[in-house]
Amino acid sequence: MATNGAVTGESSRFDCKELRMSTCTITKAGIGGPLVDFDGNFVGMNFYDMEQTPYLPRDIILEVIRRFDAKRTAAAAVEATEESEFHSWPVPDAYWVYLSRYPEPPRPPASFELE
Repeated sequence: MATNGAVTGESSRFDCKELRMSTCTITKAGIGGPLVDFDGNFVGMNFYDMEQTPYLPRDIILEVIRRFDAKRTAAAAVEATEESEFHSWPVPDAYWVYLSRYPEPPRPPASFELE
């Protein structure tokens, strides 16, 4: 699936100053897909919005990948997190479900046959 549009260079309205905008209109299935120019060059990674498509520019992605190779201690990672403002999707707390507290679902009779 592909669509066309233009890179506007505008900043996104989302809480991420690195995101830029393009006029490409994609579906949610395109989240994480590549944004390429007409010469086939990788421009960035698509996200989703109703009107325009936010994308993360290639240079930001490459910088993140380069940091994977850097060797850091756990203490340095914690220190960096404490100094920066951290944003993430809300995730519900984990909880346990004890299946023994629920009745076993009924089973089909022994003479039951699939058609």
